[in-house]
Amino acid sequence: MDGELALSETGGEEAHGGGDIVTEEEFSAFEFQVEFKLPPGGNSGVKYFVKEDAGTLGTGGSAVGLEFQLLDDEQG
Repeated sequence: MDGELALSETGGEEAHGGGDIVTEEEFSAFEFQVEFKLPPGGNSGVKYFVKEDAGTLGTGGSAVGLEFQLLDDEQG
């Protein structure tokens, strides 16, 4: 799909199996640019400055870190 990353629409339910994209390197500063599309009611995000180990998992097994939220809160 021309270099696009995509998940199927879930009708508002949480997507499972999409996986994470994780770098091997650690970065202290970076520029990030993204274009995105969300379905109605979509809720996603991009987490950064995260260390994925057992000590940094929040409830539900999601790694804790800063997040750029991608959210359609209009839902209409």
